[in-house]
Amino acid sequence: MNEIINRDYRKRNNLEWFNDNYFIAVYDSNDNYITSFENIEMVPTVFNIKLKKILESIRNDTKLEYNNLKLKLYIYKKDKIEENVRRR
Repeated sequence: MNEIINRDYRKRNNLEWFNDNYFIAVYDSNDNYITSFENIEMVPTVFNIKLKKILESIRNDTKLEYNNLKLKLYIYKKDKIEENVRRR
């Protein structure tokens, strides 16, 4: 997982690599699923937090505060079979 977090996401090819292979899921403090993001660039725009801070939160296993809620972000690998079906 450190390989995923430690990449330089200012580089376009790294953003594309992440978007092709991973997605981010958001849970509340009670482990209830809230939403997910297929595109890493969407996360900072929704939470109004820099991408660097979001990646730090994931790396350090800390919660983000948003609208008086404590949220936890997880990275999941995309299912490649599903991707192949979408492309057809």
